[in-house]
Amino acid sequence: RFLVWFASLSLLVAFVGAMTVQFIGGARLLETAAGIPYEFGLLIFGISIALYTAIGGFRASVLNDALQGLVMLLGTFILLFAIIYKAGGLDIAIQKLNAIDPALTSPHGADGILTGPFMASFWVLVCFGVIGLPHTAVRCISYKDSKAMHRGIIIGTIVMALLMFGMHFAGALGRAIIPDLTVPDQVIPTLMVDVLPPFAAGIFLAAPMAAIMSTINAQLLQSSATLVKDLYLNLAPHAINNEKRIARLSSLSTLILGILLLFAAWNPPSMIIWLNLLAFGGLQAVFLWPLVLGLYWNKANRYGAIAGMITGATLYATLATFNIQIAGFHPIIPALLLSLVAFLIANRFGEQTLPQSAPLQ
Repeated sequence: RFLVWFASLSLLVAFVGAMTVQFIGGARLLETAAGIPYEFGLLIFGISIALYTAIGGFRASVLNDALQGLVMLLGTFILLFAIIYKAGGLDIAIQKLNAIDPALTSPHGADGILTGPFMASFWVLVCFGVIGLPHTAVRCISYKDSKAMHRGIIIGTIVMALLMFGMHFAGALGRAIIPDLTVPDQVIPTLMVDVLPPFAAGIFLAAPMAAIMSTINAQLLQSSATLVKDLYLNLAPHAINNEKRIARLSSLSTLILGILLLFAAWNPPSMIIWLNLLAFGGLQAVFLWPLVLGLYWNKANRYGAIAGMITGATLYATLATFNIQIAGFHPIIPALLLSLVAFLIANRFGEQTLPQSAPLQ
């Protein structure tokens, strides 16, 4: 029971930060690209997502993700090719970047920011560590059959590689066209308006909106499921027989969470990526090893999971709060390492929760 409560509360706290970031991103996009005031854009964006997620549930979210993925892929290619064309070609774009700052085209980036520890930290935070995000794990275990899972692995890898490379490359080359942008969150929307004709800009506006919406609906569903199935049913297990009541509670909690997030996003910071990564890191520090070892190591027990989660959460929160970087690494690196050590040590001294296989008769 303690494990369930600690995991649930950790998930809800981190998801509030992560979803607030997504709401801010959607409103910023409408503000920059369509000229809609931030507050009105936030209301339009937030209310629409809260409604379709609350009404449609998991199936609507998954179908939405598939269609939005296609839009994102198309929009990324359109933007990248438009930026290269506007700059006069790839060679000229690189020359302009060199003229602004030669470090922009060096392996270490402007001001030498891309150090070894920095790159290793981001590899864990936005690549390997994503395994530990609960809303990602739910997607990965909701496949129809084995064939669909294997096909999804291949298609997903290709699509993510194209999206990540295309969008980051577009943002980097965009500096050659608009060198004086001061708000990082407005780089892509500003480029979109500047380099694309209105029709193509409309298509591309749907691309980042699709990315944001697909993330929010997954996190909203996970949050409402945590509130209802992990916390409410833990307190009132007899209610599991009333399916209609559970369905109503799930929809209502999704709607209420969406409304609360609107208030949280009303006064945004200037660069939301750091808040997003902070929330992602917190989820990974708590959930990565319990998910991976709990699924694939048959000797894992609750004592190891509890020790790993508490160690990861405490260390990550401490390092992130006081901005402590050990050897230049992001707090997620030491948090995950010590979380794994704590899991293994506590697991060693805890009893095995899985029963031994009975001998064949």
